[in-house]
Amino acid sequence: MIRPTSLLKFQETTFKKAGHSKWQNILHRKSAQDKLKAANIGKYRNLISIAIKENNNVIDTNINFDLKNAIDRAMESNVPKKTINALLEKYKNKDASNALKQYIYPVVGKNGVTLIFDCLSENPKHCMSEIKSCVKNIEGTITQQGLHFFEKRGEVMLHFLNEDIAEFDDAKSDEFLDNLTLTLLDLEIEFEELEFQPIDNSEKIGVRVITTFEDTKKIGHLLTSKQKELGCKVLQHEVTYKAHDILEISKEQDPALVKSINRCFQETQSMTDLSGIYTNFKIIEDEE
Repeated sequence: MIRPTSLLKFQETTFKKAGHSKWQNILHRKSAQDKLKAANIGKYRNLISIAIKENNNVIDTNINFDLKNAIDRAMESNVPKKTINALLEKYKNKDASNALKQYIYPVVGKNGVTLIFDCLSENPKHCMSEIKSCVKNIEGTITQQGLHFFEKRGEVMLHFLNEDIAEFDDAKSDEFLDNLTLTLLDLEIEFEELEFQPIDNSEKIGVRVITTFEDTKKIGHLLTSKQKELGCKVLQHEVTYKAHDILEISKEQDPALVKSINRCFQETQSMTDLSGIYTNFKIIEDEE
């Protein structure tokens, strides 16, 4: 934290050398970083809370695998340990997770752009207000019709710690998925599809196991119990939404729409109740 005396000294120095705008830029940048940090902490606070709630308020990570995974993900994303401990302490004393609920807000915007906002919140009115503010940029409206553009499904994310993605080519990736398929079948684990998935800040292999949304939790727990046999770590299991068709939006041909979408996503960065956003589009660079 900057003390008042240091603040005045810094203002005076920057005013003489580079003008007042430099200080304003620093203030705005710090404010944006603080919002991003708060949103990141809020996201994992919600994930930890829902993991406790869905497992009868058990906070023992030796029993509650969902909670262990949520805490591991939070720590990997630099959420302070004292923040996590304070949250766990909160649930020791009372049933705090009952107030937290999941809310799904489908939004249809201009040119068929559709998004699904997945939120965990104690205050749905505030959550909806934030979403409405964001989607004004794309002339979006919250409507259940948006769900028709998506398939609801279950996903379990696996992280293969001993496999280096740099060593993979098409042939090896096919062989890897074939072997994993046989292993899952031998373990009597039901699934619909396997997909490679990049892991943030990692050169290791990630695989998304697709299942029905009704079986997400069951398959997630089963895979967690088989991590040693599979040689992987279960990062998370969740119900998600996948678009039936993907709209390709040209950055060159429709710059106004791309700008509106980017502005919309920038505003979501400060939403602490937002767990995820699913979309039915991708922005493409036109080849020259």
